[in-house]
Amino acid sequence: MAGNAKPVSYKATKLQKGSPSRSNEVISPEVLKMRAALFCIFTYLDTKTLLKTAEVCRDWKYVARHPAVWTRVLLENARVSSKFMLTLSQWCTQTHSLTLQGIKPRPKGKKESKEEYLKSTHGCLETGLESLLKAAGSNLLILKVSHCPNILTDRSLWLASCYCRALQAVTYSDQLLW
Repeated sequence: MAGNAKPVSYKATKLQKGSPSRSNEVISPEVLKMRAALFCIFTYLDTKTLLKTAEVCRDWKYVARHPAVWTRVLLENARVSSKFMLTLSQWCTQTHSLTLQGIKPRPKGKKESKEEYLKSTHGCLETGLESLLKAAGSNLLILKVSHCPNILTDRSLWLASCYCRALQAVTYSDQLLW
């Protein structure tokens, strides 16, 4: 060690739930500046891109999982599980707009009949959606659910009315209209 420089200490601690950074880690001013710059950029990213940026490195993960960059969540044309939505809810405490469009459940098993599949996937995302709505709470102003038949039911609207009392716009369409 040269001069009066103090060593940087990192205390081994368990990661806090939902937090990509150690709670008592010493962070340099350069890292803070970089994270601030990333934060300014990440607020413009869509949901899919935010999820991918969290995989780049620890600093990107820290910023990409900050609730302030999750103000608009759009999940569309993707396979989504209730577990994924539960994880997502950790970052959606400041979400203003939530759009679920064309969400698909797990694939049908080879030996599973259509009736068994529909029964097992009926309302399968509602536990995850409930966590997400609870996390967003009164911050959620816009909710759009479309083309998510069977995996989300009318109960989704009831959950929204329970947890998101400040909703200003709700769109719910469970089937295609021709």
